[in-house]
Amino acid sequence: LCDKYGILVMDETAIETHGTWMNLEGEKEDRCLPGNNIMYRDFTINRGKAMYERDKNYPCIISFSLGNESYAGKNLEALYNYFKDVEKERFIHYEGCFNNQKYLHISDVYSRMYAKPHEIRKYLKKNKNKPYILCEFSHSMGNSTGNFDEYMALTDEFKNYQGGYIWDFVDQGIFKNDKMLYGGDFKDYPNDGNFSADGLLFANRKVSPKVNVIKYYYSNIHFDINKNKVTIINKNNFIDTSYLYFNLELLL
Repeated sequence: LCDKYGILVMDETAIETHGTWMNLEGEKEDRCLPGNNIMYRDFTINRGKAMYERDKNYPCIISFSLGNESYAGKNLEALYNYFKDVEKERFIHYEGCFNNQKYLHISDVYSRMYAKPHEIRKYLKKNKNKPYILCEFSHSMGNSTGNFDEYMALTDEFKNYQGGYIWDFVDQGIFKNDKMLYGGDFKDYPNDGNFSADGLLFANRKVSPKVNVIKYYYSNIHFDINKNKVTIINKNNFIDTSYLYFNLELLL
């Protein structure tokens, strides 16, 4: 479907271990997973290799990611080196090295989660060597997804700012007896309550009000209107505006 509809995809290795390092002190890479432990070297590379061989021929994929929230270390560095050996076109992404900046070289982009707009602007003014991506931002839980205009304004201000990935697309709930149930509703423990309900769409796939905001700022066609003229701005990468019909109405 992503190939068909032109949705660009970052393909991420199925590695996530943030529970192994967030509460550690000192040299975390020696104690977290996969970290530096040689026992996990082959596992780490094989996870990435399996994903790459499965997905490498999909045109929609523009990037491969080493994983999510797994800190940094020699094993992820080895996975990065594997990807660079087999993949000559797509860029390699990893956010976890932000937490240990001596490993910033294992990501071709500078990646953050939930950085504030003023923090992004401050960084971009001083650093031009890598594109900047928010691999998670604008957490869309409940009545949220505010100040989205500030994030999108940065895409026009800085060429090396590439926007980000909204967390999340759809609420994750289960219908039972005409009710939407979440963690804890099944007497399950431990659970994260309704924390998985952080989508732009409700769990029943109905559109939430947040979607209208996102659609407006994600639109590829914009208008610059002043007293004397209207300028149509086309932000599509590959097509012109010949498929559109514009209707101008002057109201007095």
